[in-house]
Amino acid sequence: MDGNTAQGEKSALDAREDKVRSVMAGLKHLAMIRRQCETAVRKLPAGSAERKRMRAYIFDIDSTVQMASGVVDRLEGSDPGFGSVFRMAYIDNLTNDAIANMLGISKRTVIRRRNRIVSAIAADDELYTLFTGGESNG
Repeated sequence: MDGNTAQGEKSALDAREDKVRSVMAGLKHLAMIRRQCETAVRKLPAGSAERKRMRAYIFDIDSTVQMASGVVDRLEGSDPGFGSVFRMAYIDNLTNDAIANMLGISKRTVIRRRNRIVSAIAADDELYTLFTGGESNG
């Protein structure tokens, strides 16, 4: 393999990792919106149209998060820490320090696992397509 081919493949993988990170940032945002919707639902009258609309938003968010979690669960076999770190970081919106304290690992280990999750998804055509909703060719 020549230098240009290797550089092109690295560039394509970098672009895929950027896309995965973008989707993960979107998941963090969705998790925050979900919590806001839950709070709003509790304050709305039972049976109101607005309450039904908020419940529909929550359902849509849960479906998206469940799909993403399913992709990470498939990676769990190769690294048992992936699922818990993913959920805590992107669903629960916990900091790296909080995740490290809860799991009894170092902050650096949390960061490495987060980076490996991104790399593993980006490197696998099927998982990348499932996770990003895009085509596998980058």
